[in-house]
Amino acid sequence: MAGDVRLGGFDRSFWYILTLNVLFASMFFPFRSTFAIVYFQDAKNLTLTQASLVNSWVFFTAIFATPVFGWIADRFGRRAVLLTLGASLMPLTFLTLGATHWSLWISTAMMGLAFSVVPAVIWPATAMLVAPRRLGSAYGLINVLQSAGLAVCNLAAGWLNDVNHADATHPQGYTPMLWMFGLLATLDAASTTALWVRESGPREHGLNDSIAAP
Repeated sequence: MAGDVRLGGFDRSFWYILTLNVLFASMFFPFRSTFAIVYFQDAKNLTLTQASLVNSWVFFTAIFATPVFGWIADRFGRRAVLLTLGASLMPLTFLTLGATHWSLWISTAMMGLAFSVVPAVIWPATAMLVAPRRLGSAYGLINVLQSAGLAVCNLAAGWLNDVNHADATHPQGYTPMLWMFGLLATLDAASTTALWVRESGPREHGLNDSIAAP
């Protein structure tokens, strides 16, 4: 009926994409908006100016790349594939940061691509998984849980840094924070893989179809 807002009525694909939404925001924004600059200074020996520049390129990349990936999704479909590829870049990003001495531009490029692909595809894809009469409830639920995830992960990352005495004299103290974000990123990639598998079967919602005119 028109007023039906039961949460149990959502399809499993919706819950997969909700998980992707919540986990992606809960690791990306706390790290890049709260902790990345000080981490780059303390653990990677960058100046404040250098750290700010590296961090800003993630968002600068998205200005140009996000519309491109949105067009690709409309023109060629394969939205579940694109989401899986974008989400899979995140655990690789945190692995690169924590386990290698590679240039920060490599992790910045991976995170920039992930931040371009996922938002460009996830919101229109969500609308394809939910009946129009329930779309407001779906987006509302996503935003509530996303905000809760942002709050919890910011507090958790800060607490981990505090208890492990993370600073310029003890950069190893940032490792537990990276592990936490890396674990969330891995769960995020698993959720998108599950979405891809479901949307490739008989209960698909056209997520992988093209909707743009040739």
